[in-house]
Amino acid sequence: MGNEAAKLREKEAKPVATTQVRNTQTSTTSTPPSTKRYTMQDLERYAFETVEAPIHLVRGRYRVKERLGNGAFGKVFKVRDEIDDELKALKIIKITKEEDYAKFEQEVKLIASVDHSNVVKYYESFLLKYDPDPEVIAQGQKNTTAASPQEKPLFACMIMEYVDGMSLAKLIEHFQSKQTKIPMFVIVKCFIDLLDALEKIHEKNICHRDIKVFF
Repeated sequence: MGNEAAKLREKEAKPVATTQVRNTQTSTTSTPPSTKRYTMQDLERYAFETVEAPIHLVRGRYRVKERLGNGAFGKVFKVRDEIDDELKALKIIKITKEEDYAKFEQEVKLIASVDHSNVVKYYESFLLKYDPDPEVIAQGQKNTTAASPQEKPLFACMIMEYVDGMSLAKLIEHFQSKQTKIPMFVIVKCFIDLLDALEKIHEKNICHRDIKVFF
């Protein structure tokens, strides 16, 4: 009976992985199953603690190349997947309370539910006990010295498709600098692709408030 209890405790201590198939690629989500509301202590059990060496390698798989963006929502980095050698995007969100994770979980569900060529693909998500930002790690600020789990932030990470291209704003600036009009075929293609993607999103009853167009 003692051995059975020990095995059960060991099993419960490991992150639960759920597999999702998107565009013939298999994604593993190492985050808690969404069957109940989790406390910070619960979430900590699912978080990976080890800082990989070299420090620019996240989860022993994603090599950080450069920072793409920074804002209130979190940070985004361009990374290279060491397994399939593809460029991807790593989004990092700081989790300080249960509500933060609930919002992150909702975002993951929405992104993973849409499979369309004009919508950024979702690959996987996981929790870390440290900020994988190389600059933060280099400064020794790993956020692992707090007195209790309630005081320690966690870092939710989402791996998504990396979109390499020019934003609509940059495209407009480009043609303005040349003092020429944007060709009509470019405008038409932009709206066709955008509306095609929005139609797919709206089929899922999703209202997107932050639409970005890349060429």
